Amino acid sequence: MRASETADVLAVCGDMTDYGLPEEAAVLARDIKTYVTIPCVAVVGNHDFESGKIQEVQNILAETGMHILNGQSILTDNRSKSWGRPLPAFADSAEVSAGRCSKSA
Repeated sequence: MRASETADVLAVCGDMTDYGLPEEAAVLARDIKTYVTIPCVAVVGNHDFESGKIQEVQNILAETGMHILNGQSILTDNRSKSWGRPLPAFADSAEVSAGRCSKSA
């Protein structure tokens, strides 16, 4: 909870699950909905692919408002400031305005 008060973003850098199971993703999703009130961005790791249910895992986490990046960058607004500018080298970069990553998002 304290990080949500002082940080601008939560970056989850892969291996969000141990075995790529939807049940594991649901535990993380519940924690994110409960405690995180800042924008969330993530990339999947090799563990997240292990069960072959990566799309289901991503869908569960995306329902929290988490932005799962796959070869793109993101621009978010938080506390009246912007950070993370899409790089011109990525023609398909996404620009997304995100306020909160929580159950009310």
